[in-house]
Order: sequence, then structure tokens, then C-alpha cells
Amino acid sequence: MSFIFAYVFAGAFAVLGLGSALILIFQGKLADSFFWLFFGGIGATILVNVRHQHRRMVRMKTENHAWYRRTYPNAVRGDAITCHACAGRHIRVRGLMQRTFMREHFCSQCGTALYFSPEPR
Repeated sequence: MSFIFAYVFAGAFAVLGLGSALILIFQGKLADSFFWLFFGGIGATILVNVRHQHRRMVRMKTENHAWYRRTYPNAVRGDAITCHACAGRHIRVRGLMQRTFMREHFCSQCGTALYFSPEPR
């Protein structure tokens, strides 16, 4: 729900600012359009960042332990998981900050991200 609000809020900034700037530019008022270009640029930047964060969260929620076992069956031997890139057996876990509440499981030999899991509460 928060991503929808962020999309609408940032989209309104971008459309209002860039639309007003284009109208002023076509009217020949270039000096007056700088404020609206800046205003719209902030909205567009926020919109791009929100989209990137949303795609990242979707990726982290879908690429979980079960996904890794389905996608790379040769890298799973019983309960032991190995790296699909280098066949390394040393898997480490690090917490991902930025309010994601997710952990990344990665190979300590080559650094490949294997899958993600939610942080324990």
C-alpha cells in the first residue's frame, strides 16, 4: 500500500512540475520554467527511486529458499546447499538494511547472492 501512495505522490510532482515547465517553455518564458523543471525533476527522481525499491522488494520476496531449491536442484544435496556458480559450501548471511527486514544468503567464496529470507522477529 505504501508503494502505491509513493507512486501517486511522486507522479503528481513529476507531472505537475514537468508539465508546467513545458507550457512555460513553449510560451517563451524560459526563465520562469526553471523552478518547475526543478520541481518536476525532484518528483521524477523520487518516482525512479520508488520503482527501483519496489522491484528490489519483489525480487527479495520471490527469490527465497524454496525458489533456490527449485531453480538450482544440482546445488542442493539433502539439507546442504552449495553455490550454483562455484559449488562453494560456505554460505554466509547478512542483514539488508534500509527497512527491508530481509537477509541475503550468499557464497563466501565468490560473493554470489543465492537467496533471501525474512529476518527473524
